[in-house]
Amino acid sequence: MRRYQYLLCLAICLTFTLPVFAQQGEAELMNSVEFLMQNNRYEEASDNLDKVIAKNPKNFKAHFKKASCMIGLGKFKSAIKALEKSVEAKPDFYQAYEMLGNLYSQFRNAERSVVNFEKAYEFDENIENRLLYKLEIINILYLVNRHRFAFKHIQDAKSIIGEDNFDLNFLEAVYYNQVDQYEKTLEIMEKLIKEVPTTRGNEKYFFELGYAYHNLGKYDKAKEVLKNADGGEYKTKLFQFTPEYYYSLANAYFRVYEFGESEKNLLVTLKLDPSFSKAYDLQKKLAAIKVKKSSVIETQKKAVESEKNEEALYGKLIELANLQYQNGDYEEGIATLDRYLELVPKDVSMIFLKAACEYKLQQLGEATEDISKLVHNPKLAADLKVQCFFLLGLSYKNADQLDKAQEMLKNAYKGQFKFASVYEYNLVEKIRNAREELEK
Repeated sequence: MRRYQYLLCLAICLTFTLPVFAQQGEAELMNSVEFLMQNNRYEEASDNLDKVIAKNPKNFKAHFKKASCMIGLGKFKSAIKALEKSVEAKPDFYQAYEMLGNLYSQFRNAERSVVNFEKAYEFDENIENRLLYKLEIINILYLVNRHRFAFKHIQDAKSIIGEDNFDLNFLEAVYYNQVDQYEKTLEIMEKLIKEVPTTRGNEKYFFELGYAYHNLGKYDKAKEVLKNADGGEYKTKLFQFTPEYYYSLANAYFRVYEFGESEKNLLVTLKLDPSFSKAYDLQKKLAAIKVKKSSVIETQKKAVESEKNEEALYGKLIELANLQYQNGDYEEGIATLDRYLELVPKDVSMIFLKAACEYKLQQLGEATEDISKLVHNPKLAADLKVQCFFLLGLSYKNADQLDKAQEMLKNAYKGQFKFASVYEYNLVEKIRNAREELEK
């Protein structure tokens, strides 16, 4: 409601400061428009404006006032259309661009909002306004997690207000955290934090400093700083710095046979809490998997070839495929699984293992296609379905199909894969943003 009132006030203020029209017919109509708008009779004012526009479609001021009427009536999409016509008629009309920026932000259209605030910045010569446009752009980009595109705007704002502005330096520190330049965040935040009291409402400053320390492996410093971020919206965000969080990631990756990522997250778990007992159980399993198995595989191959009992053969093929996967022999693993799946075509766990082999080979093969169909089977167990979605997300990310990857990862946001799916989703978003930045 406050935002609506702001837009309406902005529209009316700008409307009544526009110059008077030269043409007599238009001037008479516009006089009535002024009176009607002052008395909140927006429908009648809009009708008169339609007459003005019919006489002169290029009258940018009439389109602007039409937008003001539409805002007064709560018809924001119609207001946008009128404003677009206004800037089409007068491309340097910064007041209209400002209002478009505000309206698009209300519709969560960050891209269009930023474009219009940039146009307002380009054509408005008022220094204070130019600074406000840049701050609006930065805030919008941060709200939609497009921090990577904010640096230029931060520098533009600094060129107006100066290099030593506390708020802009903080926004720059946030930017560096989001593009993984944690040392640069520290350079800024270790200075700024001296000016920040440890009171309610200042959690964001301690969070960003703690975030940088944590990602640089300075866990003790991070833990100490983050004590002051335990409040407000940041309270729930602190879970990402806990051993439980990293163990959750390690376990999720383990379940999709991504043992390298599992081990990496397990090491962080134990650095954060050396007494985390469940982590040692998983570490023991990973240690057994890492042992080279070439000689065991050769022995198992002979056991497979000599096995005459069909039921026993199934078990030996499964064991061989698992050994081959653990040894990094993914192509051989696929060959073994193909042989097994000819005999037992509906074994979901082995279709899944084959898809994991394809993922490691950066392929989207038959098994990946099969599990992408399986997830739509209502009879598939819920936990296995989520596991399949997560592996599909990783596979599509590897195959550079980013939209599909994020779609799959959204569906994996459950149970044991809840945190890992968010982590991977954000990685995909970073890939997308980095690519877009290069293209620009």
